[in-house]
Amino acid sequence: ANQYIQDADVAVIMNDDVTIPAGFAKIVEALVAAAPGEVISLHAQGEVVRKHAEAGARFVTSYSLTGPTYILPRGVPRALLDYWATPGLGHEMQPNNEDGIAGRWMYSVAKPAWLCIPSIVQHDVSVPSTLGYDSHPHRQSTVPWTDELFAGLDLTKPETWATGATPEWIENPAGWLP
Repeated sequence: ANQYIQDADVAVIMNDDVTIPAGFAKIVEALVAAAPGEVISLHAQGEVVRKHAEAGARFVTSYSLTGPTYILPRGVPRALLDYWATPGLGHEMQPNNEDGIAGRWMYSVAKPAWLCIPSIVQHDVSVPSTLGYDSHPHRQSTVPWTDELFAGLDLTKPETWATGATPEWIENPAGWLP
């Protein structure tokens, strides 16, 4: 990560095979305002996330940070790079891509990600995965912003995302971390 990303108030890390809603930048601003200082995953998946969505939740927390897109607050890009560079932290474990490493870092510092509901990115599965993940069970979000469950929500407003409390914690849907 270059110095600009390391010193930014927030960094949005995004894969190039995602679709995003209109107003994406304003949605990111609203999410950051609602959850300042938190790592925020913009791609939540799994049936348990769907159940929370149906109950009206706007976030859950988990050590799951899927790669399509996430927001890192100030200091986290440097912490992730330092963690990745530290020998003996199980980097030979799978998954060993950036989101897998980030999940293990979050676990090591006991700071789970906030997964936004609805997800505001969706994998474009018409683009083949360069990592061989075409059949990955969590490649698509179970709570995309296009779902009728979220019709009428103004995702650009921080109050849409405001929780008033720490969101409920869920196990990592992929199952490789608690």
